[in-house]
Amino acid sequence: MAAETDNKETQSLKFTFQGVEYDVPQLMDCDLDEWVLVYKYAEVTLSDTIPCDDPAEDATRRKKLSQPALWKALFHIAYRRADPKKSDAAIEAIIGKIDYLETMASFFDQMPDEEEENPTSASEPETLSEKSSDSNTSPTSLVSLRSSETPENPLAPTGTSE
Repeated sequence: MAAETDNKETQSLKFTFQGVEYDVPQLMDCDLDEWVLVYKYAEVTLSDTIPCDDPAEDATRRKKLSQPALWKALFHIAYRRADPKKSDAAIEAIIGKIDYLETMASFFDQMPDEEEENPTSASEPETLSEKSSDSNTSPTSLVSLRSSETPENPLAPTGTSE
């Protein structure tokens, strides 16, 4: 049973480039040299992976974690892990040719459906605390791709009661 849990937790996004499949690394699995690459490309630091209580600061943090430069850093790391003898300059030139939109679209195809993600049946509603803890991804996750989607039916503004 532990093997099943470990397998689910280590399951990562994959991308294919030039016929080779690569695992997208998790930020929390990066070594120091890889963190330097993340900073070089995207100016993301460890503190950027920690959610903020202030909604404005958290929005800025989320924006920083979804920028293409961060993805380029992660692609660079993935490529370097697969081919550690290539120089960083050579890898940078190679990964610059990745079709960003196609790759990002492939990530949506890899994401589990919400029903698969949450085995809770309709007869067992989630509590608010369960929803809020599930909706905020762990700091070790890459980026919550679905959180940036626009809801189909946005909530209407309401007044405050005192």
